[in-house]
Amino acid sequence: MIFPSFLIFTSTHHNKTANVMTITGSEIWLYSAALFLLFLTPGPVWVAMLARGLKGGFAGVWPLALGVAVGDTAWSVAALLTLNQVAGIHADLMIWLKYVAVLTRSLSRTSFKSFGKRRQRG
Repeated sequence: MIFPSFLIFTSTHHNKTANVMTITGSEIWLYSAALFLLFLTPGPVWVAMLARGLKGGFAGVWPLALGVAVGDTAWSVAALLTLNQVAGIHADLMIWLKYVAVLTRSLSRTSFKSFGKRRQRG
């Protein structure tokens, strides 16, 4: 199966290709299923579509539904492309961000534990 080039992620480090990650058909299906479940989750778009549907019928709903579908797709593609570019250009920065994430997580766990102990005493 051939995929568009934006679905192939490469990580470059010192002008060498470190690894190549491709998305398989089953992973695309899983992602599509997750987006469909997200679509079924009630939210403001559902309320807007319901209101437009009650007021104007199908003629009032289809432009909103099409706009939401195109917007969600464009947002996902932009996120993929942007993350690919950031990872390719700033590979060293990404390594340091991992350490920042671990440090932040460990500090937040310690602060929550101490908060619980202080609260139980008082």
